[in-house]
Amino acid sequence: MDSPQKVEVHLNFIGEFLPQEDEPLTAEQEEELRKKLANRERLRRNYQRYKNSDKYKEWQKRYEPIRKARLEATKAALLAEGAVLGANAAAPFTSSAS
Repeated sequence: MDSPQKVEVHLNFIGEFLPQEDEPLTAEQEEELRKKLANRERLRRNYQRYKNSDKYKEWQKRYEPIRKARLEATKAALLAEGAVLGANAAAPFTSSAS
């Protein structure tokens, strides 16, 4: 493998591990890879076109208040149960102090 970086992995292993060389792709594999990449690019362009469209912006205007209301309702319900919320909370949990 021809790589400018050398990564050292220390395990219970003595010696140097060299990964197998990649075999050259056959014409069929190259065509399949080319089609897959072309499809991925086509889907990405379509998604970007949709995100920049007025239709998406209209949907976002309608849906954003609903999403925020659901989020606030969920937070209120968790806080009512005594859950700890915030960046430092590992996961929402209820306090057992009664």
